[in-house]
Amino acid sequence: MPLEKQVTSLELSKKLKKLGVSQEVNHGDYAWVYDELHLVHNDNDTGWLLGNDYLTYFREQDGEIAEYVKAFTVAELGEMLPAQMTYEGRVFDLTIEKTSSGFWTVQYTIPTATYLLKTERTLQDTLAKMLIYLLENK
Repeated sequence: MPLEKQVTSLELSKKLKKLGVSQEVNHGDYAWVYDELHLVHNDNDTGWLLGNDYLTYFREQDGEIAEYVKAFTVAELGEMLPAQMTYEGRVFDLTIEKTSSGFWTVQYTIPTATYLLKTERTLQDTLAKMLIYLLENK
């Protein structure tokens, strides 16, 4: 499976960064790294590269990284979401499901109601959009 299908998209990664989600990147973590060289040589139309070895390479070459955003995995996003939420005095549980049509749903539910629902084609984007919603609506 391509790496782009395992971590948050560049757009959602940037949004999470803007909302203050930690950008600490450790060995083995993934990140989107901006590299003008790839933009100039037309290897990549945006200049953004995804990987976990780029950060090490740019640190070794320059000592600093010009611009990057952390690309979050499903596991990292799942750990950031609260297991439960309270709304109007009721406690809703986090549930994650894959629908028969191939979409993922992330929602906070009780047996008789759903409080929040996000649906996307990939699990990482669905989790990211739920986290973004929660951060924007604290």
